[in-house]
Amino acid sequence: DQIISLYHDRVQLIKDIPLQANYLFTAVEAIDAEGFKKHWKPELKPQILAFCDSIKSMASFTAPQFETGAKEKLKEYALKPGDVFPIFRLGLCGSLQGPTVFQMLEILGVEGVDRIVNMINSYSN
Repeated sequence: DQIISLYHDRVQLIKDIPLQANYLFTAVEAIDAEGFKKHWKPELKPQILAFCDSIKSMASFTAPQFETGAKEKLKEYALKPGDVFPIFRLGLCGSLQGPTVFQMLEILGVEGVDRIVNMINSYSN
């Protein structure tokens, strides 16, 4: 139900959802490397990884509550949304397109944060 509501306005046929939302069912195999280069700031890696650790312990991963809590935590790490959320989107779905980071994390939960950390460690070396 959550996945269908995420893609309700993005697809014409329900059978198209698995094609567009396959990252919700299996790990992302490749990311938009150009998008990563454009948005990645290597000097922020320690803060972003620490931010990832801190959000894993958030009590709620519902999209609205997660969005509010995550944006508040950004301040603790001297990060801006533009420093973090494009990178998160790439780690979650491999692209800069798709539902909001918060909607994806509501479905993926802590596993989604682990995907982000793994992608950062793989692509930032």
